[in-house]
Amino acid sequence: MRQDIQGDNFGVLRVKRNILANSDIGAIFINRQASQGKDYNRTMGVDANLRIHENYSVNAFLAKTSTDGVAGKDLAEKVSFLYHDSLWKSLTVWTDLQENFNPEVGFTQRTGTRFVRHRSDMYIRPKGSRFVREFNPHILVNYFMDESNRLVTTNNHYALQVFFHSGASMEVHFDPQFDRLDAPFEIRRNPLIPSVTIPAGKYEDYFYSVELGSDPSKVLSANFALEKGPYYGGNKNTVNLSGAFRPSYRFAVEPRYSINRIALSSVVVNGVAGQSAIFSTHLFSTRISYYSSTRMYLSALLQYNSDRKQLTSNIRYDLIHHPLSDLFLVYNEARDTSGAGKTDKSFTVKYTHMFAF
Repeated sequence: MRQDIQGDNFGVLRVKRNILANSDIGAIFINRQASQGKDYNRTMGVDANLRIHENYSVNAFLAKTSTDGVAGKDLAEKVSFLYHDSLWKSLTVWTDLQENFNPEVGFTQRTGTRFVRHRSDMYIRPKGSRFVREFNPHILVNYFMDESNRLVTTNNHYALQVFFHSGASMEVHFDPQFDRLDAPFEIRRNPLIPSVTIPAGKYEDYFYSVELGSDPSKVLSANFALEKGPYYGGNKNTVNLSGAFRPSYRFAVEPRYSINRIALSSVVVNGVAGQSAIFSTHLFSTRISYYSSTRMYLSALLQYNSDRKQLTSNIRYDLIHHPLSDLFLVYNEARDTSGAGKTDKSFTVKYTHMFAF
């Protein structure tokens, strides 16, 4: 029996104005309204980008959502500070996403959290070196807290990246992590076999990694990355391989392959506690891009996930009809290869036009 699906009407309004010497302010309003009934979701916000000095800038926004049947705790706030010169770059970001902040026409990270991010980079160019063009030591720290300021997650990154005169690069890094699970975490859920659930608790992990890359400006280029370290009381090994074939400035093929092998102990496997589990996930993808001109391009992304037995495709056409104004035609498909025969398809048309005043 056919069931009618209720439609939605969407609207987006964005205004922006330059101020001072090199700064801007703006506002946005996004609306989703059910074609029948009163179901709605609205997002409104203001933002500012203030470049107060050649080396300093401040970015901030304040946003609020309004959802049918939901009231209170629906704000989002963000402030970031950037310093940048020829030797040093430092960025600090503070964000607060209240638990009922719900921009349905868009995307947001997990709500009900406050987090601080900081990244610092140094750019050291040795004089007289025949091989090394630049050393880039850098650190990245992420602290996630709940609304009572209790630490929930940390993701840190301490790295040394080296760029060579040949165009190749290398990076080694150490990434300590902390995760507080207040409830069991289902890392693999049915119908995946085995289904695996990690018990609640506090987990302190880390991993080491080495990454190697050839000159990306060549017709053929390749990248390799290896990660290894503890993972929720077990261990995880990851290998990433990627490459690119660019015979001309108009055309490119970029294949990618990754494998994750995870071994866990004292977890819940298929509903039975205190078990061990070993499983691997393979991910294959290829991006194909063709630029017919500076104003028009066609791209396709094909991806296969061995866990989900799913082949997905995304085909996008973009026509820049005016400066900063686009017409997008997008086709998406998710095809089940397990034999179930389920296929999801969608086609989207998006038109943007910038009005300068």
